Amino acid sequence: MTDGMVIAPCSAKTLAAVRSGYGSDPIARAADVTHKEQRRPVMVVRGTPQSTVRR
Repeated sequence: MTDGMVIAPCSAKTLAAVRSGYGSDPIARAADVTHKEQRRPVMVVRGTPQSTVRR
């Protein structure tokens, strides 16, 4: 048994999916199950986009 889950780095899309409960990919579904089992998902959100297009 685990105490929680760490998502690092966490994109804004993954953060939104976890927050809204939309299990669009395996990471979001795993975070949803972690939260449902009353364990803590820890998300390390990226501060800036990784693409040079958005600069």
